[in-house]
Amino acid sequence: MNECVWKSLLGILASFCSAALFLYAVCSYALSSIESYDGISYPSSLDELQRLVVLLRVHVDSHFWSLLLVFCLSFWFKQTFAIPGSALLNIFAGALFGLPIAL
Repeated sequence: MNECVWKSLLGILASFCSAALFLYAVCSYALSSIESYDGISYPSSLDELQRLVVLLRVHVDSHFWSLLLVFCLSFWFKQTFAIPGSALLNIFAGALFGLPIAL
């Protein structure tokens, strides 16, 4: 491969790593005040999604902006790097925040 391809691949890798690190830092800081933070992860099935909604629904009123920020950054990360699972995040947004905000 030529030098231009290697530079492009390195740039994509650097972008992915820096975005993942930023997302991790924001999630750690924004969700640190939630007691059940250890049980939070990306849902990979509808059952996991339902458990996550039940877990976070309690905290929506007191940590609304933190949860919204983490959700938006997570959605942006998944969309930007074409990571599967964005459809589950759409359902999650509607279940957690309600239809007016999810749209």
